[in-house]
Amino acid sequence: MVFELDGGTRVLIRPIEPEDKERLVNGLRALSEESIRKRFLAAKPRFTRAELRYLTEIDGVNHIALVAVLEDDPETLVAVARCVRLPDRPGTAEMAIVVGDPLQGQGLGRALAKALADAAVAAGIRRFAATMLGDNEAARRLMHTFSTRLGGTSEPPYASLNLGFGTGDDRAYVIRNQARFGQAVGFNPDNLMTLRQVHNNHVVVLTAASDLALARGTPGDGLITKCSHLPLGVITADCFPIILTAPTVPAVGILHAGRKGTATQLAPAAIALMCQEYEVSAKDMFAAIGPGIGGCCYEVDDASAEPFMTQFPVDVGVYWPSRPGHHYLNLQQALVLQLCSSGLPSRQVWSADLCTACHPEWFYSYRRDGPQSGRMLNVVMIEANMPLLPFTRSSALSPPKYLVAAQYRV
Repeated sequence: MVFELDGGTRVLIRPIEPEDKERLVNGLRALSEESIRKRFLAAKPRFTRAELRYLTEIDGVNHIALVAVLEDDPETLVAVARCVRLPDRPGTAEMAIVVGDPLQGQGLGRALAKALADAAVAAGIRRFAATMLGDNEAARRLMHTFSTRLGGTSEPPYASLNLGFGTGDDRAYVIRNQARFGQAVGFNPDNLMTLRQVHNNHVVVLTAASDLALARGTPGDGLITKCSHLPLGVITADCFPIILTAPTVPAVGILHAGRKGTATQLAPAAIALMCQEYEVSAKDMFAAIGPGIGGCCYEVDDASAEPFMTQFPVDVGVYWPSRPGHHYLNLQQALVLQLCSSGLPSRQVWSADLCTACHPEWFYSYRRDGPQSGRMLNVVMIEANMPLLPFTRSSALSPPKYLVAAQYRV
């Protein structure tokens, strides 16, 4: 795969080979002392022969490694990404990425993270773990997760990880499910901040001075904050959850974007508010769109489609006619276009590309199941002094029990 960096340099990303031993040696020599310290957690003067064999002679299943070389000089290795499956947790792999000093900050880490995650998913790996130095501020972690319906305690028709109250499910089941989910992905459900979702474009700003008890349940469909250890959540069962991050602040946001919210520009409103509140540029922000109902399954009448026909040209894949008086809507495509038109570079907008209505085994869907549908929970939280782990999904392979997508900024 050839990838063009932000600075215009073109690199080839490919699996590591046994013949890369000398290239690894030269790559290590080219790293600064600071980059070596952050990658190896200590001084690293050289690789031993045994280490070079271990690093290059791999099986591609339990040990996966990719390298980036210059397209016009394939002997020059400029970056490496690898993950090693943990013996006691076969669905988890320890991962690491190192990028040569001259190309840091140009998007190569993100590209390697995505390629490594795709290879890991194909090998049955569902989660990355990493060890980082505590003073590596550039690697601060944002916990960011979209749930599935798997792994809970609720009984049919809400089986099994129903995370939404007010669905008709036994409240005790939902409490247990939220506790199980929070423990699995790293937040306390008692601290979870949610709004009373009303399908509009109102976004609430939470600060250190906010009365959280008063703010909880406020009508609206978006939350933003730069407070650490404050989990923000939205509930979905066809509408799209959107995570927004501004890593340089750091600040985060979460949106509940259904048809009405998308039509009334919820995502652009949230981006504009984050830029205003945190003095950040949209070009330095990232977005992740979680699972939601796809254009394959979302048919609406012409009156519901009209706002989208006004906002978007006919040839961009947001809507197309179905039976008389009706159209299919591709809300995910509309959201991607809105995010990019708001100033986010397309490479910084990620989509799960999973239709909730198409996958009853993975997701709840109100359109498919009606009032007896359960709900997914989507959460983002700043965790200070922790690494920002890359985990992206671009394929429709079976998701893990908890579909986790940590925002990628390496």
